[in-house]
Parts: sequence; C-alpha cells; structure tokens
Amino acid sequence: MKKIAKITLILFTMSLSLVSCNKDDDNPIPKQLASIKYSPDKMDAKVKTTFSSKEATLNPKDVSVTFKINKITKDKKSFTNPKDGGLSIDSKGKISAKKDHKLAAGVYVIEVTATNKKDSKNIKKASFTLTVK
Repeated sequence: MKKIAKITLILFTMSLSLVSCNKDDDNPIPKQLASIKYSPDKMDAKVKTTFSSKEATLNPKDVSVTFKINKITKDKKSFTNPKDGGLSIDSKGKISAKKDHKLAAGVYVIEVTATNKKDSKNIKKASFTLTVK
C-alpha cells in the first residue's frame, strides 16, 4: 500500500511539473484595440483655410496604434487625396489640411484606420465628415 501511495505521489508531482512547464508565458497576448471614434465626427471648414479635427479617441486608451487615411469620398464619389495640399493625419489621429490646401468646396467623408502596433491584424475603422464651404 505504501508503494502505491509513493508511486501516485511521484506521478502527480511529475504531471504537475509538465503542465507548469507547458505554459506559454513568453508570448503574452497584446492588448487589443476595441474601437476608434471621433468626437465630434463632423466639422465645417473654409476653402484655403487651415483646419484640424480633434484627436481620435481609442478604446482602450493605452493601445499604441498607427493611423492612416484609408479612403476619401467627396460628394459621395471616390476622391484621390492630393499629395501636396491635401488631407493629412498625425500620430494622434488628428486630420488636418494646411493653409492654401487644394480641397474644393464639398462634403468629404474620410475613412481612417487605426492599426495596433503590437498586432497588425487588430484594425479598427472610423469615419469623419468634413464640409468645405
């Protein structure tokens, strides 16, 4: 009976050691981006006058992301952003255009993507509406 108890104790200890060593503690799961939004998500601007939106709000706030203007429509038609004098986005998600920008009057819907720097498959989108008068 003592031998069976010893063998059971040894087997239990070995199985516990194997399970403990099998944990994947070296690769923690990165914090996931749940959402991105602009508040307000609309603004008016004037032709050839500088403007900028507020920063994008992330949920959770402490996720490190990169922002990109993914797509722009002007008056419900596809719009190609001019490389010089067009819209830009900074590292905080602020959408802006410099003075003397080349954006004509119209309603622009700007689709922004935020990509988690630690998990490139974790991407969220938001849109911002800009009315240039």
